[in-house]
Amino acid sequence: MSDFSDNELVIKYRAGDEESLAILIRRYLRPIYFFCLHFVKNEEANDLAQEVFIKVWRKLRSFDADKNFKVWIFRIARNTCLDYLRKKKSLLFSELQKEDDQPLPEEAIEDLSPTAFEKLSADDLRRELGGFLGQLPAQSQLIFEMHYDDQMTFQEISDSLGLSLNTVKSRHLRGLKRLRQLMDAPK
Repeated sequence: MSDFSDNELVIKYRAGDEESLAILIRRYLRPIYFFCLHFVKNEEANDLAQEVFIKVWRKLRSFDADKNFKVWIFRIARNTCLDYLRKKKSLLFSELQKEDDQPLPEEAIEDLSPTAFEKLSADDLRRELGGFLGQLPAQSQLIFEMHYDDQMTFQEISDSLGLSLNTVKSRHLRGLKRLRQLMDAPK
């Protein structure tokens, strides 16, 4: 079932297949977590990622299956992070009330948080490139993460961040040029 596209999984979930939602969550948990991590600290990123999936779960039945699911979920993540930064308050799973007798996501699926091994692997990679990437402007860093880590196209990044396609491309190109300069500089 994991061979299905995102939109096919949405349609299957709407037809009553709860496993489809679990597959979508497994597919996007790590990218959404690291996307949130770009905005906030580690503990807060966990809470924000959970909040994103709660919103996805609540809104999935009204999602337009003709639209791009990846863009939709990253837009929810971006808005959730920005709202959190404005309010400095996060919503935890334990604060939710059940609605319409539907099981909460944590009741329907197992714990999907990144394993210690996944966190360690990501930390090793981040440390290796972190010195150079950390010197790039924040917007370039975010575009790099979305494009290379999350496998998003420039159009999907543009739609998710609410920026023009040319702005995304130019920030990416400027980031690449700056990264080359930093990597070529004598140590």
